[in-house]
Amino acid sequence: MPATTAATRSGGRRPRRRTRTALIAAAATLAVTATGMYVAYQLSNGLNDKDTSTSDTSDTSATPTPALPTGWQPWQANLTQPVKDSPVTNVDTVESGCVTGGSASALYCAGTGFTVARVAAATGDVEWRFGSTSQAAERPLGVRDGLVYVHVQPNEDSVYSTQQLVAVDTDTGKRSWTTTVDAGYPAALFNGGLLAMSNEGTEFVAVDAKTGKDLWRTPAKSSAGTACAPAVLGGAPYGICVNADDPFKGDAALLRLDPAKGTARELGGLPLTAEPLGAVGGQPLFAERQSTDTESDDGRDEPYKNLLRVNPTTGTVTRLPLKGTPRGTPTVVGGAVYFVRPDGTVIAVSASKGTQLWKQSTQIENLSAPVLSKKYDDLYFVNRYGRLLALDRESGTEQWNTDKLNDPGSSAEARLPSVTLAKDAVVGVAGDMAFSVRPDAPEARPSAPATAS
Repeated sequence: MPATTAATRSGGRRPRRRTRTALIAAAATLAVTATGMYVAYQLSNGLNDKDTSTSDTSDTSATPTPALPTGWQPWQANLTQPVKDSPVTNVDTVESGCVTGGSASALYCAGTGFTVARVAAATGDVEWRFGSTSQAAERPLGVRDGLVYVHVQPNEDSVYSTQQLVAVDTDTGKRSWTTTVDAGYPAALFNGGLLAMSNEGTEFVAVDAKTGKDLWRTPAKSSAGTACAPAVLGGAPYGICVNADDPFKGDAALLRLDPAKGTARELGGLPLTAEPLGAVGGQPLFAERQSTDTESDDGRDEPYKNLLRVNPTTGTVTRLPLKGTPRGTPTVVGGAVYFVRPDGTVIAVSASKGTQLWKQSTQIENLSAPVLSKKYDDLYFVNRYGRLLALDRESGTEQWNTDKLNDPGSSAEARLPSVTLAKDAVVGVAGDMAFSVRPDAPEARPSAPATAS
């Protein structure tokens, strides 16, 4: 894949499209600019563990009753707000969606025309919005200790190399702190703070989640090269580096960063076609693409040949061959990796053995990554038009599906859909809309979106 193609897919210095890319694509992107580009994949807006939020209750009865936010009812909320003196227009594809905090009473959702909004999990009422000029509905990074973390992009009409990492108070919607980081790399929460790249792109930076102050800085370099990207896998900070001068040669280097001091320890090499998925049993997990060439238009239907598990102490890489060369977008949830193809096919693979567990052709196109309900032991998906799907985790058998939304809005084609849980209530985001249903009556929906308070 030529470097120009990779640069085009990543949007240059504009990290709007949070699609999952192999390291070879990231390396090529890094090579076409002296300051470094952006390594991205679809998990939680960056090289970051996928949010696998599950129900916080468990019920072993045959017909469990879902635990719902107090006062819950089916709801739908519009996540678009007109921008003063500037019409809201569609932007490059991003992963939209909501995240939950320590309480199930509120969701924090990205939108078009604002950066983040607090949405009541019970009613869908929009309680506050932060930001008034954002055109990109990028999912917030996460919530911790009463703060929700977001990226604020510079002016869309300018060529830029930095962006603001902002903490917003979850009660008031007011800015708590701001720091400047490299625009090419999404920050990510780890167990000790937030991991980002310095605004020059030459250092890994750990930011205190409460104050926004630097905890440590570490030079971004390795035996493979100095074109590096931050990664959070299993709650721990890592770095992945390639050779910016010749990104198609050699391996990528995986660095383990000490959470307290930032000291970097190189674990070893990874193939350039390895994509970080998260961690299983404390071991970073990667999916290795079959080829350095992109076979699908958007990179979401690529074939894979191995899972790679890395021992975080010794650096030993265990290769787990994948039979049948599964295709799609891989996501690790619990002890399995789920490959979701654009045509609606879902393939489950054991993360510990690499063996196929099941395959299901759902016929529902453009599904999101899955989220697991522990209570029902089901995987939930949503597609870009708001169709929900539940598959049994053990067998892949379809449990239920719903109709699409009446009107998901003008951005449905450009937004990557997502699903999360508020207790056991299912929350989907498709196009301009967020909506919530109960898993035992998913077809019950409101007739109109909630309005802002």
